[in-house]
Amino acid sequence: MADDWYETVIALNCDTSKIPDFQLSEENDFSTIGGLFGYQSIDFVGHDEFNNRYLLRGKDEHLIRDYFLSGPLEYFENNTGIVLEVFQGKMVFITSKRVAPSNYKDTISDTFSIYRKLIADADSLENSVSKHAVLDD
Repeated sequence: MADDWYETVIALNCDTSKIPDFQLSEENDFSTIGGLFGYQSIDFVGHDEFNNRYLLRGKDEHLIRDYFLSGPLEYFENNTGIVLEVFQGKMVFITSKRVAPSNYKDTISDTFSIYRKLIADADSLENSVSKHAVLDD
């Protein structure tokens, strides 16, 4: 008998204009094999736990690095089991566990907490960039 596989997916149609598009998933055998064919992860010096746990990809590596260093990197180092994709005004959260109907409300609440954290980190980065621009003038 094959192993059962469960996921819970929550998709938000929201304003992600301040967050760069990216895909974050847990490292696995497929991502290791993909690395042999040029499928690279964005890694961070001094953050081995994050680098070993997650595969982070996206088109604008510089912007994604700046964004993750503003707060999300630390959050994801301390939280596991999260797959997240941000693209074109959507945020998709995937957990590798089955959520019982009685726990839907808590799961959705947790998802919105992550969303609010990611938006707050984007605002923090934007404010930091604005302050540096003013000081440089």
